[in-house]
Order: sequence, then C-alpha cells, then structure tokens
Amino acid sequence: LGKSGADADAYAKEVVHSDFEEAGDNDVFRKVRADFDAAGIAQSDAQIRTAMEELLVTAVEQIRST
Repeated sequence: LGKSGADADAYAKEVVHSDFEEAGDNDVFRKVRADFDAAGIAQSDAQIRTAMEELLVTAVEQIRST
C-alpha cells in the first residue's frame, strides 16, 4: 500500500486489530483484500495468502530471536 513510518505502524495495528474479529486468518485476509481493492492494487487472493504465510514465518522468527 506504499505506507511508511507512522502510517505503516498505524496500518499494522489496524491489521492486528482485525485479527480479533474471528478465529483464523480469514478476517485479516478480508481486510487486506478490501484495502488492496480500495487502493487499486492488483493482487490475487493466492498472492495475498502466500504473502501472509511468508510474513507469519518472519514474525515467528522475530519473536523467537528476542
């Protein structure tokens, strides 16, 4: 979405907050899908889900290293 700095931090918090809506990651996917659509960013559902899986691995690695 081209966000950086405080805007990126605020968006990350919105995404995390959306994860509390229901079990699993479908709530996060719906948010990201809607935000990409609203911004005119062409990404397939498969591309978004793949990125989510890769970023989850990165997040786990970051948590383990702290």
